[in-house]
Parts: sequence; C-alpha cells; structure tokens
Amino acid sequence: MSTEDSTVELTEIIDQLNSLGESDLNRLKCFADRKMFGMEGVLNGKNSEDLLQEAFSRVISGSRKWYPSKVNFIGFLFGVIRSIASEWRKKLVEIETVGGDNIRNINGEFNKYEKDIERRFDVDRKIKAIKELFKEDKDALISQIIDGRLEGLTRSEIMECLEISIKEYETAMKKLYRRCQAKFSIGGCNAKEI
Repeated sequence: MSTEDSTVELTEIIDQLNSLGESDLNRLKCFADRKMFGMEGVLNGKNSEDLLQEAFSRVISGSRKWYPSKVNFIGFLFGVIRSIASEWRKKLVEIETVGGDNIRNINGEFNKYEKDIERRFDVDRKIKAIKELFKEDKDALISQIIDGRLEGLTRSEIMECLEISIKEYETAMKKLYRRCQAKFSIGGCNAKEI
C-alpha cells in the first residue's frame, strides 16, 4: 500500500474472507440477524443469510472499499452489513408508504412491521444526532465505539477490533459523555448506556 488511506487488492480481501474463523462468522451472522429484525422475508423473501452474502459480494466486487489503516476487516464487514440493511430498510419504508399514507392490510390494520420501522428510525435519528457531535473530530474513534456498541460488541471486543487500550477507550467514552451532557442537557444522554 502506498499511503495510509489506500485500499487493498482483491487477493488480500479473499485471504481475509478465507481467514474468518467460526467465531467471526457467528458474530457476523448474529449482527446480520439483528439488522434484519422486522424485515425477515419481507423484501422478496430476503433474510439475514442474504444480507451476509450481499455484504461479501459487495466487498469482493470492490463496490465497498476497505481501508485497513482506518478499521480492521471485521469492523469493515460490520459496516458493510449495516449499510446494506439500512438500504433495505429504506426500501421497505418506500414499499409500505404510498403518498405519505401507510398501507393497511385487508382488515384495515397497519402492517405489523410499521412500529418496528418507526422505532428503528427514531433510534437512528438519535444516534445520528450523537454522531453529529463528533463529525468534525479528526479521530473517528468515538463513532467507531458507538458503532461497535450498536453492533452488540462488548468493551473488550471493541478494544480488540479497534486495536486500542483500555485507557484510550475510557478517554473516548468520557469525551462522549461530556459532549452529550453539554448538548442534550434536557433529558441528558447517558454515554454509559452506549
């Protein structure tokens, strides 16, 4: 690689995919399962396996670029899965919404996925507001930690994925907590829950 921001060759991507262990694949599968919540079988019968395969396909095709200097391979795959799930969720909302009115079933009840979708978008808006606080930071560590927590990773898994020490993790969390407290004084923002 010529610079820190360069991507890797296809052969290295293939090597990384082949080197994924059973525990890595299980973590990716569990993450895909969580991201498909409320969408299983709805978009042309797609499920979490389809999500995982689509992620691998995009990585191999080169439509998603990996920058090893910014994130390790597992963290990169989590990001690809998250991005695709977000695309699919938006498509689902477009399908379920016609001219601003929610589609109802034969009995006049709202689609059973509507509340899950609304809840998910509300959470997404809150997360974006928190991440917006750190968009000017040159170091993307806090956003990566938030992403890791949202993926269900533990503190030690996040530290391992990001290759950071406990001190770096704790410092980032303190910064997150202080900035949230300053910005969201009404109702607060408990960074310890993130």
